Amino acid sequence: MRITHLWDINNPHTGFYLRQSNAMKNRKLINVLATNLTRLMEGSQGLRTIDQLSKKSGVGRGTVDRVKKGEVSTTLDKVEAIADAFGVSAASLLSTYAENLGQTEKSKLGYVRFPLVDAPHGMGGNLAPADNPEILQYVEVNEDWARGTLHANFSQIKIVPGIGDSMSGTIEDGSVVFVDTGTRHFAGDGLYAIVWQGRLQIKRLQAKHDEKRLKIISDNKLYDADWATDDLIISGRVLAAWNFKRF
Repeated sequence: MRITHLWDINNPHTGFYLRQSNAMKNRKLINVLATNLTRLMEGSQGLRTIDQLSKKSGVGRGTVDRVKKGEVSTTLDKVEAIADAFGVSAASLLSTYAENLGQTEKSKLGYVRFPLVDAPHGMGGNLAPADNPEILQYVEVNEDWARGTLHANFSQIKIVPGIGDSMSGTIEDGSVVFVDTGTRHFAGDGLYAIVWQGRLQIKRLQAKHDEKRLKIISDNKLYDADWATDDLIISGRVLAAWNFKRF
């Protein structure tokens, strides 16, 4: 079963739709990476030089220099290493929506903010992935709450709307859901954002080791469980949800 995936570099804005890719060979992406890297370095206090960035990221000086100049493609693991050095995601480093690059975690003192993206995940609905979901707004949360609750790299956390009642009792219809898009594989029983049968969904995944397969569970007992098939893509792990009740 293929359930471990890398960023889809053809849709880097959110990283919710993931596929395997070994290297960047697309000229447009090379140029986008060079532009974003230059912008980050110019705005950085401690990573303004090639040598500084090479040392912190572990990527060779020559590679960093050529990537910055847009002269060479590189592997995704090197892009991720460079992104980690700046505290941003590889997806945003490869994104053409770069005006907010490096700003995701910046907010007033004591708060952090995360992007709310226009990628509703179905909990019983029939929601297909959008080609280019937009950032609707940034949601500010208390930093102490975030650090004590989310336990993930803030640059890889995105907020998505949850639609439907199949996870009722755990996540209610209309809730906003915090997803760690850095977890792109099954990392133990729990809630995950998935793309399955062409639909964005939030479900509970449970390993059945004796049968060597994953069970897809809706917490609402009115819905039957399913078994994962080869087209399952794990696009993130659900960390928390803010549930809302309508009156």
